[in-house]
Amino acid sequence: MNIILREATMDDLALLQHWDTQPHNIAADPNDDWNWAEELPRQPAWREQLIAELDGRPIGFIQIIDPAEEESHYWGEVPPNLRAIDIWIGEAQDLGQGYGTVMMQLALARCFAYPEVQAALTDPLETNTKAHRFYERMGFRLIEKRTFGEDDCLVYRLDRANRKTQNEHATMDTNTSIQEHLNTVAEKTKRQMILEAAARRFRDQGYAATSMRDLAQAVQLKASSLYNHIGSKEEILRDICFENAERFHAGMQKAEQMKATAAEKVQTLIRMHIHLATEEVTSVTAFNDEWRHLSEPHLSRFKALRRDYEARFQAIIEVGIQQEEFKNLNALTVLYTIFSSVRWLYDWYKPERKVTAEELYEQIATVLMRGLENDLKK
Repeated sequence: MNIILREATMDDLALLQHWDTQPHNIAADPNDDWNWAEELPRQPAWREQLIAELDGRPIGFIQIIDPAEEESHYWGEVPPNLRAIDIWIGEAQDLGQGYGTVMMQLALARCFAYPEVQAALTDPLETNTKAHRFYERMGFRLIEKRTFGEDDCLVYRLDRANRKTQNEHATMDTNTSIQEHLNTVAEKTKRQMILEAAARRFRDQGYAATSMRDLAQAVQLKASSLYNHIGSKEEILRDICFENAERFHAGMQKAEQMKATAAEKVQTLIRMHIHLATEEVTSVTAFNDEWRHLSEPHLSRFKALRRDYEARFQAIIEVGIQQEEFKNLNALTVLYTIFSSVRWLYDWYKPERKVTAEELYEQIATVLMRGLENDLKK
């Protein structure tokens, strides 16, 4: 399964208007008018509108907002450093296929790619019990019942600290009208367990040396049963590569949208690289080292994503040089020096080491920025 997220554009207008007419989407969101014709051309800094594609075919929509900055104040008075997510599958035939789980994983990766983001929120209708079960499986916990406009909703929250273990018990707000709310543990899907086991194997012994039998043993499945969850070893590698590419591109988009100097944008990107190196070390290591094993057309698509990311990073450096924030250096040399200066973390960092990601950032960013910034601008 190769699902990616891309920016929604005016080319998607007819598709989104069609999806709005589907009975399952009307039932989930009966009172909202998304006003696509006016909203799609807008690109406010506080919002991302994304189309999910399965092997190039649009299958769903995701919106991620900063609720503290959103213009209508839909969420009311909320603290900074949160994200709110809307998600749906376009066609009924694509329901129940596991696509929503992958889409939400990609959305959460985008949210938590920014180190300052502390939690993600969502607000399904109180009557949408299928959505409640979905969010609980993803690790969200129920925090309150709340009315938004004409809709009675349940507010769910996933904290950064609980994202990996996803073992928070759902709790009941005694002021809600829900009579029973069992404590549940949101378990990782079998597919996600397989992906994580594969990332560890790819990191430790390499993609080529890892067999499907190895992966089956790692998750305590028979090799034949593994194919009920995963089509092939390369499918796993594709998921690892493109999910991490999404993380980096989300961080790049955040940096580009900042009203900040080139130096501040570069520091934001360095922070993101360090954050991923320390919080997603296994997956990102496999992503960095094993992507060359992708077959076509996936290899070309992945290379294009890498080139795009590098070109956008280089463009920020070039702006800094042109505006004399940075010394008159070769921008490409600067770019690859930055990449090399954080790459060692993937091999070195372990959670038990007595150093935090923030401490690493302060030290690495200090060394890099002192070498880059123009003395006249300090």
